[in-house]
Amino acid sequence: MGTGEKELMTVREVAELLRVGRTTLWRWRSEGVGPVPFELRPRVLRYRRAEVEAYLREREGAR
Repeated sequence: MGTGEKELMTVREVAELLRVGRTTLWRWRSEGVGPVPFELRPRVLRYRRAEVEAYLREREGAR
């Protein structure tokens, strides 16, 4: 696995990290909430690890 691949996360990986369901991530996407995924190919979403980690830091600061 190349460095670039490690920087990208699947929907499943992000859901596990955030401890939410994949359907929650889909809902957040439609509501404009949470980390923002991008379409790698048609029907293939990925998240940038740095953006997911930034989202977590932001949420921790909001408590």
